[in-house]
Amino acid sequence: MTAPVFLLESSELDTASHAAVIEVGGDEGRHGGAVRRLRSGEICHLVDGAGRRVTGSVIDSDRSGFRIEVLGVRDEPEPTPRIVVVQALAKGDRAESAVEMLTECGVDVIVPWSAGRSVSVWRGDKAERGVERWRAVGRAATKQSRRSRLPAILDLHDSRAVADLIAGADLAIVLHEAADEPLTAATDLSGLRDVVIVVGPEGGISDEELARFRDAGARVVGLGPTVLRTSTAGVVAAGVLSAASGRWERR
Repeated sequence: MTAPVFLLESSELDTASHAAVIEVGGDEGRHGGAVRRLRSGEICHLVDGAGRRVTGSVIDSDRSGFRIEVLGVRDEPEPTPRIVVVQALAKGDRAESAVEMLTECGVDVIVPWSAGRSVSVWRGDKAERGVERWRAVGRAATKQSRRSRLPAILDLHDSRAVADLIAGADLAIVLHEAADEPLTAATDLSGLRDVVIVVGPEGGISDEELARFRDAGARVVGLGPTVLRTSTAGVVAAGVLSAASGRWERR
């Protein structure tokens, strides 16, 4: 059985050391004790969302939480290059599905984008609620995929802000079904620090947006002969680049 992961604050794991006892309470403790029903001797991981992973053996548990004895502590390095996915807002739960899968895929930063042709529109309080919802999805997917690092989910960006991200990246690609260049032509990532992937909405990226992103330095690439949904296109592209860069090699 795969060891479950529980996400704690960094302050709770800062002083973790071999053979120390850590008591896990709050929501994570209740989930482990009451929902997962952890038993003495089970192995679990505690992570802080910033790269620290504590492996421990459960001492005891009840409905309010559980205790572990620390077996090991590891600080996992940030993967390189950093992968940033700009995800256009989408209708229904498609964008949240994208956030979930991008997190599982190992993406480092997810940027919600209010594209000109986005069917979903976030204004005022809805933008704050939307970002918080994406962060909650990312948090749950972090634990499910056993990551030690939370993806950074930024505030809502407009097209001008996305162009600024593109201009500051070592490599930026825009996924587009009419592109002449395939994604596989952009897989030499040696020496790069930041890669930005831009995923458009259901209605597609407008000509004006495409021109702005090209002017900012983006390469426009395609993913093959089929057209993918906005919820899956970024995941496929991130997977291809993660494999090409060696990010998915076990360390």
